[in-house]
Amino acid sequence: MLTRRTAVALVRWSLTVTLLVATPVWADTAFVDGFDDLPLMPGLSQESGRAVQFDSPYGRIIESWATGNQKIEAVVEFYENTLPHLGWIADSSDHYHRDSDVLVLDIHRKGSGVEVHFSDSPVQKTP
Repeated sequence: MLTRRTAVALVRWSLTVTLLVATPVWADTAFVDGFDDLPLMPGLSQESGRAVQFDSPYGRIIESWATGNQKIEAVVEFYENTLPHLGWIADSSDHYHRDSDVLVLDIHRKGSGVEVHFSDSPVQKTP
């Protein structure tokens, strides 16, 4: 049986290989601060010091921000194409779930560019 850590390592490896073969310019794929397997879209930059990560009684909570001169549609398309390969299931263009986690992408215009707020939290269960 695969452990979550092994599965994450395999996903990262396969994503890296896919990106290297499909698009050589992605050889230096970066991942979103705080996330093990969430690639940062090329053209986006991390907002230094804004990543937050902590454990709650229900699971890990992660928030991170990135900005860039991308169009909102391009960011949505990148993550719609990328996240399913990492096991995320789309509930909408900005909400995904995997195992007991919910990933929300808040993508909005910021000045002449775009800001993306990545938020990963455990599924809220009723007691």
